[in-house]
Amino acid sequence: MNEIKRKTVVTLHGSNITYSKKDLENFNRWCNKIEAQTAYIPKESRQEKEERKKRLLKPENYNKFFQYYFPHYCTDKKTGKLIDCAPYHLEIHKALTSEDMTEVAFMGHRGSAKSTHANVGFAARDMLAGIMPFMLLCGETEKKANRLLSDIQAEFQSNQRLINDYGKLVGAGDWTTGEFTTKTGIHFAAIGLGQNPRGIRKKNQRPTRIVCDDLDAKKRCNNPRLIDEAVDWINDDLMECFDKDIRQFIIVNNLIHKRSILAQTIKSLPEIKVFKINALDKKGNPTWLARYTKEYWAKIQKKKSTRSFSREYMNNPIDEGKIFKSKYNKWKPMTDLSVYDALVFYGDLSYTVQGDHKAMKLWGAKGEEKHRIFVFVRQVSRRECAIWLYNLYEEYNLKNFNIAYKFDGTFAQNRFVNDFNKEGKERGYYIPIVAKKKMEGNKFDKIEAIVGYWERGDVWYNSEFKDSTDEATELSQLAAFEKGSNAPDDAPDADAEAFAILDELLGTTNPDDVIIGNRESTGTCDTYTGQDNDEIYDGY
Repeated sequence: MNEIKRKTVVTLHGSNITYSKKDLENFNRWCNKIEAQTAYIPKESRQEKEERKKRLLKPENYNKFFQYYFPHYCTDKKTGKLIDCAPYHLEIHKALTSEDMTEVAFMGHRGSAKSTHANVGFAARDMLAGIMPFMLLCGETEKKANRLLSDIQAEFQSNQRLINDYGKLVGAGDWTTGEFTTKTGIHFAAIGLGQNPRGIRKKNQRPTRIVCDDLDAKKRCNNPRLIDEAVDWINDDLMECFDKDIRQFIIVNNLIHKRSILAQTIKSLPEIKVFKINALDKKGNPTWLARYTKEYWAKIQKKKSTRSFSREYMNNPIDEGKIFKSKYNKWKPMTDLSVYDALVFYGDLSYTVQGDHKAMKLWGAKGEEKHRIFVFVRQVSRRECAIWLYNLYEEYNLKNFNIAYKFDGTFAQNRFVNDFNKEGKERGYYIPIVAKKKMEGNKFDKIEAIVGYWERGDVWYNSEFKDSTDEATELSQLAAFEKGSNAPDDAPDADAEAFAILDELLGTTNPDDVIIGNRESTGTCDTYTGQDNDEIYDGY
């Protein structure tokens, strides 16, 4: 067996590209995996085989086609069962192939199998069905484009089910040089963003399908001139190398920036069909139920900041703070709680909106400064909120300090109180939580009104918890806050309410506050019924 060494080639575009030993080993390893996982061939007569092939190539049977030929992409590692394509895979393929001249944007979250289907599944099916004679793959760089091309060549070279049905398909050329042709005459080529595509053809054939995959990069998105140049290149150069009669264009990416190549290309093509695929739908359910669960995405959300999850999984890029800028954030060790002029623990528990965060914070006022001492910002159950608060209360002996515990007034109406009182009953005391009606007026104006504290440098964060998950979510929401944004704002909303209460405590107290539950017991544990508060808050 020959030892694999690095390889330097002259590409289709005249570039010299060197592939490392690791690059070539990875390709061979993937080919071996494909060969192993497609080794099983069902026993069938020639007639049965031909009928199966025709059946799988029908447009409405794309899911079965993909599962049969590409089990290495769609087998559940735990159960060994085949995973169905998402409904959007079928819809996008239908949109792409329903017309000879069409433009499609597959704006899919990370993990939505964008490249797998656009570059491999769709390409293989449409090539075998005789409706795609020439595909051009465009990547962020020429080398990246060639690697994308390697995925489809690997299938034609090593997929035993494809070979069993259609024979060995790889003909002349190689992915490392950026082009190859199948034995049936189908041509595949690759190009990097910005390279000259004019003149790309195979004999008298020009590209009939162009796939732009993952062109966006964060650095480029921060330079409007580079974005405009890229979009002009797509419209003025890349599109002009199309075949005369068949022009199928698909751009594949998640929306990493509001002014990305993807976003601006969509704006420049008025007839493009846009498929915006988020990890979760508006009700918080996975959009690919066959592959992902709510629990899976909940784990990912806990690991990611709000900013990162919004960008990578919800196609909702959040720019650097326009109102609350990151340069305003400062950290230092917190003062002993006994020396604060006022302390308020405020909770906003997102009592009705599914998917919102539950935000709880302890703020302290000391002179002109406001210190955020403890923070909890998570998408969890109310029971977990209660446990966290009681644990915090005990760990830091909060009973020894004069803290006002105030939660959104609707807390009393929606039975959140039951979970808190249940936790208190089990521990033998109650944290003296007070229901507080939220400030009236527009939420945006209310939150924007407090930005001056940050601008003046009066706000400090507890350095003990710097870079914690709760803090990362808190600061991401703060940075994302702006007029018209759909990003979560539970954390900054809690800040605004807490600041208003601190001002009250330092001046006059609001007489409308109502106690929720019992104050800390002196030995007996009474049960709170909530009856008085239901009457007081009736009609809110």
